[in-house]
Amino acid sequence: MTQEEYKEAARKKSDELIDKFSVFANGGIGSKAERHNSIQCAKILVQEILDLDVVWYIKEAIGKPDFIRPEMKREFWEQVMNELNK
Repeated sequence: MTQEEYKEAARKKSDELIDKFSVFANGGIGSKAERHNSIQCAKILVQEILDLDVVWYIKEAIGKPDFIRPEMKREFWEQVMNELNK
């Protein structure tokens, strides 16, 4: 995966999370408040994922590959958070 593809995947993931949380964000369909609330929810989720970095380091230390989503390492989630902060 190239750096550009990596950034695009992170952007798509951030958009996907915002869309998923928009169902639960009050403020009226399509409103600025709904989008803001959706972004805040997505940031909470991504921060929780980033806080699990101990698991990633342990996994890397024992040399166990991630067969499910190898592109979703810490750097990926950091890039998703960057997209959410834009």
